[in-house]
Amino acid sequence: MKKKGCRDYLPALVRRGRQEEANYDTDQEVSFYRGIPTAEALGPILAKTEVVARLAAEPPYTEQDRLARPEARLHCVQAAMLNWFQPLANHIDLQQRLDRVIRGSLPYRNPLIPGYYREVSQQVDRLADLTRRPSQAPYQRTTALGFHFTAPSGSGKTTSLERLLIELYAQRIIHSSYKGKPFRFDQLVWLHLDCPGDGSLRQLLIQFLHAVDSIIGKTRVRDDEYIGYYDLYGGTRATVDSLISAVATVAANHCLSVLIIDEIQHLLHADGDGADRVLNYLVTLVNTIGVPVILVGTPRANHVLSRQGKQIRRGTGQGELEWCRLDRDSNSYTLMTESMWQYQYTDEHICLNEQLKDVLFEETQGIPDYMIKAYMMAQWRSITTGKRISGGMIRSVVKDGFSSARPLLRALRLKQFDSLKNLDDLHPPDLNPVLQACEEALRQSQAEKVAPVQESKTDDNPKSPQTGQMPQTPGEHSSSPDGPSPDNTASHYPIDLNIPTLKQLQAKAQESGQDLYEAMHAEGLVYRQIDAEATGVN
Repeated sequence: MKKKGCRDYLPALVRRGRQEEANYDTDQEVSFYRGIPTAEALGPILAKTEVVARLAAEPPYTEQDRLARPEARLHCVQAAMLNWFQPLANHIDLQQRLDRVIRGSLPYRNPLIPGYYREVSQQVDRLADLTRRPSQAPYQRTTALGFHFTAPSGSGKTTSLERLLIELYAQRIIHSSYKGKPFRFDQLVWLHLDCPGDGSLRQLLIQFLHAVDSIIGKTRVRDDEYIGYYDLYGGTRATVDSLISAVATVAANHCLSVLIIDEIQHLLHADGDGADRVLNYLVTLVNTIGVPVILVGTPRANHVLSRQGKQIRRGTGQGELEWCRLDRDSNSYTLMTESMWQYQYTDEHICLNEQLKDVLFEETQGIPDYMIKAYMMAQWRSITTGKRISGGMIRSVVKDGFSSARPLLRALRLKQFDSLKNLDDLHPPDLNPVLQACEEALRQSQAEKVAPVQESKTDDNPKSPQTGQMPQTPGEHSSSPDGPSPDNTASHYPIDLNIPTLKQLQAKAQESGQDLYEAMHAEGLVYRQIDAEATGVN
């Protein structure tokens, strides 16, 4: 029951994964993990081939999709790219590090060991004090597990982390019995949070508790009252000290395997010693409770993470991970371009060649998000104008659509790395306005084609005196005996000036729990039977 006078706190983002009942793999290859229920519940260690198969996402695509109306194909392009994912070598490296982190700390925190909760309680009692004086914190072997992960904006670090966590690991595992004996335990495998924009420790702690409440749910304390961790530990009245102890208690009681703090460069905006307070707390959380922490951010985060020697040491537990742009001659660049090029919805299918690969790299400098968006915009322009995709078209759409990113791309192209220090947080452009402009251009084009036809009917075909309606000409709704006119798209497709916008489709997909591509199929926007009849395709 909500208490009067309490103001709701809305967390920025709660990333949710799947929840499942514990199913133990007792035949663990690593003997160190045997007999640890929380480790055995994670299942076997996956081979690279299985990781690739589970990470890859290939949206449905057929040549018939290219027969859809131009307005629909504009949406097809973005829907396919939003749902497509091609695992690369750097994703495999990240997965192996993450897997070692998630499994590695659990043998040190086995809830089956007698006295586990008593020891946790004693450590939590000392935690607030240790946060102020972290150098006195006891040493835990699990401090070697965490690492720092930095990459420029657009490289896909957050998207990759989310996909790895959601596809490969349950977020919550519910235990009921182990080896024939009762074992009631609620295991939290991973928690992925964003650092608050103001770098506030209090907001980070509140976000943690809200996220856990959202994942695990609240507990009923009376017939009509449910309470979560946030309210249990004081809600809006909670002090920072009480929140520090609360988060540590929750993390320990659920054997949290890894805490990932994204956008850690936000600590640069913290007031006073706010950044140091956050980092000191995370260090102490690792030292006392043994929860591995992964800090993720852009290269600007290095200005924060390198200020403290103890933080540098903990950031190298798995080796510091830094992603850079793809190299033109790398297998990863070839694999990514060839994989995404399959999803082409233009009138004429253009084969990918080395020249197009060169131009795409030169204009995007091998930054994955820029590559995808440049290809999307090139398709939109091709569909809108009817022209073939070419190197010149890719250069043109990047010039028009990437205006805010041009300083970054120019600096990379000219190898002016000194000028990049103030540019590492630039983001690729928001493509919704670009898509809307393409839609508007097609609507205007169709409206211009409709107007002469309507004027001709008004002048040449008088209304029927009985019905007051325009008489139907014999060939008005059928193909001409000489075949369809190649220059008049309106003769092939019914003109509909009320095509749903991308924003409307996304909202509808979110409400129904579908992805965008499924919502488009449900609306009949990807391929309609009338299109097949008009073009003679069965």
